[in-house]
Amino acid sequence: MRYVVSGEPTGSILTAVVYGVPAGLRISTRSIDSDLGRWAKHLALPDITDDYVMAISGLREGRTTGEAVVLCLDNEAFANALSSARSSIDLVEASSSAPKHAYGRAIEGCGGLVGSLKRDVPSWIAWDPCQFRLDAARVIASGIAREFLADLGIELESYVTRVGDAAMTDDRMDALGSPFDPLAIETSSMRCPDARTDAQMKAEVARFARKGETLGGQFVVSASGLLAGIGDVPRSGASLNGRLARALFSVDGVCAVEFGQGVASGRTSGPSEVDRVKLNRTQGFARQTNRSGGLECGMSTGMPLQVKATVAASPVCAGENEAFDLDGLEACSEQAHFVSTCAIPSSAVVAEGEVAFVLASMYQEKFGGDCMADVRRNVESYAGRLRQAAR
Repeated sequence: MRYVVSGEPTGSILTAVVYGVPAGLRISTRSIDSDLGRWAKHLALPDITDDYVMAISGLREGRTTGEAVVLCLDNEAFANALSSARSSIDLVEASSSAPKHAYGRAIEGCGGLVGSLKRDVPSWIAWDPCQFRLDAARVIASGIAREFLADLGIELESYVTRVGDAAMTDDRMDALGSPFDPLAIETSSMRCPDARTDAQMKAEVARFARKGETLGGQFVVSASGLLAGIGDVPRSGASLNGRLARALFSVDGVCAVEFGQGVASGRTSGPSEVDRVKLNRTQGFARQTNRSGGLECGMSTGMPLQVKATVAASPVCAGENEAFDLDGLEACSEQAHFVSTCAIPSSAVVAEGEVAFVLASMYQEKFGGDCMADVRRNVESYAGRLRQAAR
């Protein structure tokens, strides 16, 4: 299962085409609208009450037909709602008074210069300040993958563990079950399940917004319900952690990815990091701990998947930014059009979708993907063999 997004960030319509979707999968555009709302909430849209997503192909009577699913997002209406509800704390807007010349002025650190050199286009085309709107199309596309996984008993969630200096002291990266209450995550202002830390994060964002500066941080994506043996050894090129890392690095600003205990594993001895096997005669093989984050030698262990991503602070701040004039070939300054003080919570929702596509694709590789009836039967047969092996 894969997707392609088309459209301009400031255009009237954005389109997401999802290929490789099995026939017979029940899809609700209301659920997809809800996912879009979870993403938009952290861009100063507290509620989405209108239907912004329309399925124009690949669905009939609420079920997939086996053809590509084409989803359209009313970007113009969505953008208008975003503008009317924008928060001065979460999003600072500034107009650019500098004239646009042939290649323009590229704010340093945002990719405008290298993008202009690569494609031989003006810097404001190479780096569009409204590019974040394309994430909305990624979110609606991931709704298809999420429905596929949910049908097989796999649930995903994401939560923020750090924003600037405000951090959770208990991130439960070795949790054997779902680490936090999903409701606590979704009702928090920063996607942080700990109320005290959530308030500290919100205060941190407000403090940096007043200064016109930006913040980095960390989030976790967790998946429960995975069967053991999804993926392959790293040298095969089909390792689960390799594909997940690639997907997470496609999220804007992600600069580091860790699985389970992550870099902390490099400071301990090998035996202390092993998740010892626990035998359950009815459920099959399990583990006593989950330090590896549900991964072992490129494959899932059957324990909850735990992936942590670090997001760098945006180099673009409010007010004047150091830039380079590509026409005059000299250093200059430039004002940003849009500045997001902290994009960590919305990035976490986008990352959920990317993880969903990886897991959905790897399940299809192992269990087939023509129709859901066959996929379900193959999954149950495999799960039964795993249970039998422990008896």
